[in-house]
Amino acid sequence: MKRCHDRTAVRRGLTLLELVIVMTILVAIAGIAVTMFPRLLTRAHIATCASNIPELVRAIQMYEAVAMDGYPDRMDTLCVGNALATYLPGQGESILPGIYTDALDAGEAAALNAAGILDVTVMTDGELDVEGWHPTFWPYASDVGFAPVAGGLRVAFIEPAEAKRLGLSLEDTSGPPRTGDRFVIFGLGAPCRMFGRTMSEAPIHFSDGRLGNPNERYMRFVAVYQVSSRELVNQIIQTTALARARLRGVVAMHPTGLEGLTDHVGDYWSEVNSGGLN
Repeated sequence: MKRCHDRTAVRRGLTLLELVIVMTILVAIAGIAVTMFPRLLTRAHIATCASNIPELVRAIQMYEAVAMDGYPDRMDTLCVGNALATYLPGQGESILPGIYTDALDAGEAAALNAAGILDVTVMTDGELDVEGWHPTFWPYASDVGFAPVAGGLRVAFIEPAEAKRLGLSLEDTSGPPRTGDRFVIFGLGAPCRMFGRTMSEAPIHFSDGRLGNPNERYMRFVAVYQVSSRELVNQIIQTTALARARLRGVVAMHPTGLEGLTDHVGDYWSEVNSGGLN
């Protein structure tokens, strides 16, 4: 005897109505994602810098305490020859506002040596097409060279007014910049002795725009050291080299200039107030 099967065949696929519902949901999700995407770079920039800047300061201070021979050396000069490296963050000809290059005098070099900074890493211009060269991860020749920190070495400095804006000087913030103070900046690249000891590796950061791409620009953090100071001696203002260079902080480089922790905290609250972060 044959049985009659009343059950309908197993349905394969979706009905037109179900497809319309699914597509509507996907379009709604995509709309939300697209409106959020432009702020993702900003969020990554804020999170990376706000966490790495204090960590780097602590790592440098820890290195000084553990090594007992001063601050870590073999940092990046940020210079190629007598000029700033062309691949530093910048727009057109205006590279890093507030930054300039100059030669260390003998007293300033001695102040860095006394603080444990004996050598710096020599950077290479990418136009030389050096094998393995990279603007952020490996801006050096294949055989990394080190130069002694001595009088006449060309390095990067921060303008006094920029150091004051970043909160790196000890002056009264209500007064004019102390034009006699000098602040050297060094890039915290991979060869720096600190990495592998008090910090696992050299961090990078991202800007909040395309010009901050680490594949195209040098996107390392930089340490700031004060090497000379304006002093009042016998009622005469004089600039003298410090007996020992002093760490003033760590900042991030961006196409529009340098930014410290305070700047990134301000960026965070601007995002909150604009509805960019929840």
